[in-house]
Amino acid sequence: MKEKSYNHKLSKWNDAADCTYENFYEEYTYGNIYEHNVHCDWSRVVAAPDKNQIQFILDFMKEWPGPFFILYVLVVSRCGRESGRYESNNTFCYEELKSFLYCHKEFFERDGRHHLWVIDMTNNNRIVYDNHNIIYIYGEDNKTIKCCELKGLVRDEVLIPDRHTHHYNQQYDKEEDNIFNNYEWVRFPLVEEHDDP
Repeated sequence: MKEKSYNHKLSKWNDAADCTYENFYEEYTYGNIYEHNVHCDWSRVVAAPDKNQIQFILDFMKEWPGPFFILYVLVVSRCGRESGRYESNNTFCYEELKSFLYCHKEFFERDGRHHLWVIDMTNNNRIVYDNHNIIYIYGEDNKTIKCCELKGLVRDEVLIPDRHTHHYNQQYDKEEDNIFNNYEWVRFPLVEEHDDP
């Protein structure tokens, strides 16, 4: 039987009767929204652009001083690798980060096997792009909110669908291989409260 491939990372359904190929094939998007979370000891902006998430991330990071550290969280491998938190062995300047993210842009945006963290080593600002297609931005909240609104995002609650599925797409298996073959990583175990699929 031919393996089905979806070319997106997230779908939702309403009940068990909806678990069909046609339903899974429909990509779930949030409607270009953002929200602002403020707690006693931290705050963040949660953004859910419907497309071009990597460019969205880079537009924020080009204003940060760098250098940058990458944490690639492999939740599910289709290539026989051990799941884990893979820390980059080297830091990246902005142009190197841009090259890395653009080289694997479609894989990051269209496949649900991973989360991606990028951390500014100078000011500890960070962006987390998770496998629900949500971007979490820590640092410079007011500036981030202004940028989100300039990009056309509207303020609303970002809710992950209760019933959803992640897609791990066969056509991106070579991309997983390329990330591990072309860069040096140090593996650590998954952190259950942050890295669950």
